[in-house]
Amino acid sequence: MAGTTRKPSSKKVNRNSAVKKKNPRNSRKKQEEQRSLKNDVIVLVIAAVLIVLQLSNFDLCGGLHVVTDFFFGIFGIVQYVLPVYIIIAVAFLYVNEGSTRAIKKAIYVNLFILCLSIFAQLVRDPHVQSIGDLYTDGATNKFGGGIIGGGLCILLIKGIGVIGTYILMFLVMGIVIMLITEISV
Repeated sequence: MAGTTRKPSSKKVNRNSAVKKKNPRNSRKKQEEQRSLKNDVIVLVIAAVLIVLQLSNFDLCGGLHVVTDFFFGIFGIVQYVLPVYIIIAVAFLYVNEGSTRAIKKAIYVNLFILCLSIFAQLVRDPHVQSIGDLYTDGATNKFGGGIIGGGLCILLIKGIGVIGTYILMFLVMGIVIMLITEISV
């Protein structure tokens, strides 16, 4: 077989036409980029809605006063800071995704805002007895604790009295501030 030469085959092999296997790393990377882009869009939409809501708190944005009156009736005076807080909290939780420490801090700030709402009702009128009066006061006067803070205020006053509720609110707000800042006394 020393003298035989091999004839070239008539079939050409095209290596470019072979099916390329997808790299699972590239697929995961694309999915992560798409998820990240989707999350960015969601955060920006939430921020835009909340900015419009914040502007409408001060009657600077169209005819949304019905919406803000509703939120003032529910949350009371803290509605002035609620949209800004939500924007900051969403951004904070987005940047620290999955962090239990960040989630705990957001919960502590929620508790602090709730205490402010209860405190606002204590200052406004600690002797309101109906949920309807709480809603109306918050919606029309943009003061007090609204249904949430005012309702909790009514329950606390029935349980521990007005002075006990003041003491409890100062105590809880102090503890929450220590938990948020991680500074002990």
